[in-house]
Amino acid sequence: MRIFPRQLSSEMFRYSSTLSSDNLKDALNNIFVKSKVKSLPIDLTGVFITDYEFEIKPQTIIGTFPMSIGNPPILKGVIHKTKNNLTQIDLLVIPHSIYSMAFFLLPISFIVVLIEGFKEDRLKSFDIILVIAIIIAIPIVILFLSNLSKRRLQTRFVTYFKLTKLD
Repeated sequence: MRIFPRQLSSEMFRYSSTLSSDNLKDALNNIFVKSKVKSLPIDLTGVFITDYEFEIKPQTIIGTFPMSIGNPPILKGVIHKTKNNLTQIDLLVIPHSIYSMAFFLLPISFIVVLIEGFKEDRLKSFDIILVIAIIIAIPIVILFLSNLSKRRLQTRFVTYFKLTKLD
């Protein structure tokens, strides 16, 4: 059973590459080195965790929460060869952590505002409708933004390396 919706959860994908595993590793390393001097056509940065395991994240995020708040969306990948001598990349796409917090905390805070308004008998019918609409809208918007940031990072990576989805 899931606690979080799919948009707020990590997702695993499997891709293949026409590059050899060593060439793909070199291409990734090239991105990691060049991203430090910001001379890339792609807005990614990352690091190798082990010889064939890497972590990639966007250098900047436009249109979503700043990267200084929480963890940005991350791709964790493992490069390996299959029995058919193909290069396979297993990618774990992890959403920006701020979305999980906001998904629960923002509606709860508006529910508290609604309860306090009822206690003090200060809410008019329009206020009640507005607060309920906000309580419903916030999770929908957060799910959309979380999914957008995950897919944007995944698409940049897959497109840049011309990967083919498996399964």
